[in-house]
Amino acid sequence: MFLKILSERKLFSADEQLEKLPGVFCPVTQVLRKEKSGHYVFDVSGPPETILILFEGSFLDSVNPKRILDNLTVVRDAIKNGGDGKGSFAIPETEELMKMLHCASIKPTSQKKADILLKIHDERTGTSPTAGFSIKSRLGGASTLLNASGATNFIYSVSFKGKAPDQSDFKEKIQVSEIEKTGGVIEFERVESNVFEMNLREVDSSMHGIVAEMVLAFYERKASSIADLSKIITEKNPHNINLGSHKDYYSIKIKNLLLHTALGMLPNTPWDGSIEALGGYIVAKENGEIVCYHVYDFDKLKEYLFLHTKLETPSTTRYGFGKLDGANRKHFIKLNLQIRFTH
Repeated sequence: MFLKILSERKLFSADEQLEKLPGVFCPVTQVLRKEKSGHYVFDVSGPPETILILFEGSFLDSVNPKRILDNLTVVRDAIKNGGDGKGSFAIPETEELMKMLHCASIKPTSQKKADILLKIHDERTGTSPTAGFSIKSRLGGASTLLNASGATNFIYSVSFKGKAPDQSDFKEKIQVSEIEKTGGVIEFERVESNVFEMNLREVDSSMHGIVAEMVLAFYERKASSIADLSKIITEKNPHNINLGSHKDYYSIKIKNLLLHTALGMLPNTPWDGSIEALGGYIVAKENGEIVCYHVYDFDKLKEYLFLHTKLETPSTTRYGFGKLDGANRKHFIKLNLQIRFTH
């Protein structure tokens, strides 16, 4: 993505289906990176045959972007076809290009949602802001929007009217449907991580409960896509309110959660509600094309995330969930939240 932006110098806008909007773009004038050695600026505001490299504010080098363009197809195909899908792998062409650009790695030093810092010229406002952008790539397969961890466990109480069935009666580890078939009543208790619960409450005071209902419906095998789960939550109406003409009450809240997850909120880190990737959200498509949802496109971004994400089951052993625990009539079960793009 870094190399593509340096060579193309444009961020095209996209519609709700991730289709590029021809002629609608923001020119990129600088790419800013923090490396272990210091701060770099890659200035692409000048002649198209020149990238100026500044280190700590002083001129370091200049590079012809044609050297990047000549290798982009090779790099794209290597990302799409290389590796075993389980981790990182080397791409010699990329390593050579990064050395040419005086960068130690393809990914800059950062722990935040803003994956890349860009200075753009916004022709709608006539300004040239510097802002962080979040990046997602579809080149190597469907990526996650929210990664599973111990923090994303939701805890539910399980009550049985009579004697609880023996664990051996259940055929599978995540036995939500079997629990309910035997008369068990499953009710949300709390999010295992107080940090994640408070982050969800920053999005909406009732968001932790809405997500818990979605997670339960998913493990009940009623649906997996976010859009379908939203319909189920709307029909169930866990807040027991008069929706009237506001049938999109729950979907609006869910879309806001997806947006904040994409642009700022992490489960394990206390979050104050701010958006770190304020510039927008960049997506690398399967064909190598990159498109962007800018800050004024956030409604389109919400819709894209809503229509193209799903819940999935991560490793039960790694994250310690899916097992019925307890004794007598009171039991508990943990269910984990992970959100992945559909394609």
